[in-house]
Amino acid sequence: NDQAMPPSSSENIRVVVRVRPLNATESARSLRVIVQCPDMRTVQVSSQGFDKGNAASKSFAFNSCVDQSSDQSAFFNQSGLKHLLHEALNGYSACVFAYGQTGSGKTYTVSGVDDVIASDGYKSDERDGLIPRAMDYLFKEIQKDNRQNYKVRAECYEIYNEQVLDLLNPGPQLQIRENKDQGFFVENLLVVEVGSLDDVREVFTEATKNRRTGSHELNKDSSRSHSVMVVHLDCETVDPATNEPMTHFGKISFVDLAGSERLKESKSSGDAIKETGNINRSLFTLGKVIAALDSGEAFVPYRDSKLTKLLMDSLGGGCLTLMVACCSPAAAHLDETLSTLHYASRAKNIKNTPVLQIDARVRALVDMRREVQRLRAENKWLRTNAGIPLDAPLRLGGSSNGLPG
Repeated sequence: NDQAMPPSSSENIRVVVRVRPLNATESARSLRVIVQCPDMRTVQVSSQGFDKGNAASKSFAFNSCVDQSSDQSAFFNQSGLKHLLHEALNGYSACVFAYGQTGSGKTYTVSGVDDVIASDGYKSDERDGLIPRAMDYLFKEIQKDNRQNYKVRAECYEIYNEQVLDLLNPGPQLQIRENKDQGFFVENLLVVEVGSLDDVREVFTEATKNRRTGSHELNKDSSRSHSVMVVHLDCETVDPATNEPMTHFGKISFVDLAGSERLKESKSSGDAIKETGNINRSLFTLGKVIAALDSGEAFVPYRDSKLTKLLMDSLGGGCLTLMVACCSPAAAHLDETLSTLHYASRAKNIKNTPVLQIDARVRALVDMRREVQRLRAENKWLRTNAGIPLDAPLRLGGSSNGLPG
């Protein structure tokens, strides 16, 4: 149900696995397919492939498993992202992040084809990924609801060699700060107000043009940074419990993580060696955070990298989170695929506690008004059961009204 009820007090991270088709290089090498999705919730891995009926395999269960038969449109519908978009419109924080080795299809899944998105006059493409499809969906939903007034803002940045860089306003590296209300955030990041779908497409195109990419043996269009696009959804609405005006501050974050890689396989050289080292270190820290949260450890090493600082609210915090685990089906990538699936299995055990994002002072007033309403309902129930008229005054210290003094 895309328009589900508001989140419960805690909600596990949702994990979706996407297995891409063999690419041209893998097909040319006649590599065996070792990954398959026998049903919509199971992914199987067999080191011997599946051409032998009795081949031993290892199975993993997730919220959804999608194989190469699903195109971009089908994957958007199957991923569960629409649910997160509705909750962001309702004032909650949501995050979707793509995880997997280099060349596993993360950027294609999250964004689409970079060359198309970065081209002049880009509007839409059948290969569009989650971000452009989500923006189209959001603005259609906003236009449907005439009762609420939304202000939409967007920001984009990347983490490159442990430096945070603005993708809409390129310049010196930015600092990560922390405060009680926001947690970790990027200071002095350009935030652009977007009043239409065309506006947000322009923002997305500009960010795509500025993102660091490179080429190596495993991926000719390799992302060399972790990129983040955040869409803020400030909404002036009415509290249904009190009928009082209020503003909530929903947001949806899209995180395209750079992929892990082995230098002996990617054959990276020069600056790419440093890039690979920084990418792998930050992903190693992310793995430690996921493992610590899954194990229920008291200490979680969020502060060990800039990536995990900025993902803190999405992993064990107050956010609704969707992890997209991307895998290659080829036998040559068995170890990396198993590693991705093991981390995805741990991530699905992590519980977040979604929190409605409203001004703290407004929250206090709303809570007090709701408490007054609760007490009034309780008083009505007590009077009704005691046979006391609802308008009869209560006399403290006496019992003439039928209640104990």
